[in-house]
Amino acid sequence: MKRLFTKMLVASFALLSVNVMVNAQTTIDFESVGQDWSWTIFDNGTITPETYSVATNPDNSSINTSDNCGKYIVNANGQPWAGLWSDDMEDFTFTEANAKIKVMVYKNVISPFGLKFEGPGVAIEVKVPNTVVDEWEELTFDFTAHIGKTVTKLVLIPDFPAARTAGSINYFDNIVFEEGVAVVLPTPTVAAPTPNVAEANVISVFSDSYTDIASTEFNPFWNQATEFSMIDIEGNATIKYEFLNYQGIQLGSNVDASGMTFLNVDVWTPNETDLMLFTISVGSGEKSVSLAPLDLETWNTFSIPLTDFTSQGLSITDIHQFKIEGSGGKTVYIDNLYFSTEVPTSTGAPTKVTDVSFAPNPVVSNLSVSATSEIRTVILRNLSGKVVQTFLVNSANANINLQSLATGLYIMSVELANGEITNHKISKL
Repeated sequence: MKRLFTKMLVASFALLSVNVMVNAQTTIDFESVGQDWSWTIFDNGTITPETYSVATNPDNSSINTSDNCGKYIVNANGQPWAGLWSDDMEDFTFTEANAKIKVMVYKNVISPFGLKFEGPGVAIEVKVPNTVVDEWEELTFDFTAHIGKTVTKLVLIPDFPAARTAGSINYFDNIVFEEGVAVVLPTPTVAAPTPNVAEANVISVFSDSYTDIASTEFNPFWNQATEFSMIDIEGNATIKYEFLNYQGIQLGSNVDASGMTFLNVDVWTPNETDLMLFTISVGSGEKSVSLAPLDLETWNTFSIPLTDFTSQGLSITDIHQFKIEGSGGKTVYIDNLYFSTEVPTSTGAPTKVTDVSFAPNPVVSNLSVSATSEIRTVILRNLSGKVVQTFLVNSANANINLQSLATGLYIMSVELANGEITNHKISKL
């Protein structure tokens, strides 16, 4: 994933600008600190002098009573990660005294706000969604997992959807550094379950049980914040992603999976609950499925029907990459990523067969949901967990009218008659 950066000194359009170095642990309020910083705009389509500005507070009668704030306009032709960065802050090291950061935001869309810090060999990012529009809200970003790391650059991605479908107007203010507590995360002590599908019925990407695709690159540089490592668990090679925002896998050769039926993967995590797996085709781009539900501190085995991808328009005759995307800053372990003609019946972690499909996504009005068994209910929640709509189905197929639903990202919970519940992320246009 290549990102093109367009530099723009937005503190002023004069030929000369003054870069004021300040302590990063000082509140950035765009009045006494940050108001005269130089910012570089990236991946935001057509840039104008209005793209970033220090603006008048749109509502100083609320929780934010200050007069000024930062304003960033995201263009409809910008990338999902369109943002801005500045290195006018003083270099600093995360400690327990400054590792929790609060930011006030006022946005006209619901989407994750990405807060990122970079330094020599360091790129760490946390995303937190707002839950209201057109009013101020304070978001908390937890960087305690990064205590001890030194950073030199502040990056803001105010509107960070899964896919860019529209522009947005975003205000932000009062970036405050507060005390946090270092967290020691649990780690897996047992290897992932051994799959038992015959090798003749498998195309393996990463597994000690099979012969993998040669020359596959498991840590290509796609400007990710993720820290990659390969570890050993009970003699079994396992991929570890720390501080995961997204991570790519570049296959050593293109794969024709048209003779396969499932894509399988084992996942272990102590803290991630929102994980997406993207399969990427040379000709038809990337399509994703949600790896849910994720049980914490145990191996989760997913067998995903390839129809979950082809129903979205993905060609599976020329697969060349995968991408794993998390909610930001979490830890995930991956093993046994492979295509197969059947579901593995290995002992250990329970196999979750993702037998729910839906389209289109993003959706404008009507969403078709189907399953291989009877669907009892479909429940939509916003990103703060509030139930916004419930549909009684009692059928294997449903056509749900979402026209009245506000634009934004939602979690759709599909409950089957057998009690199984699967969760999926949908985008409403």
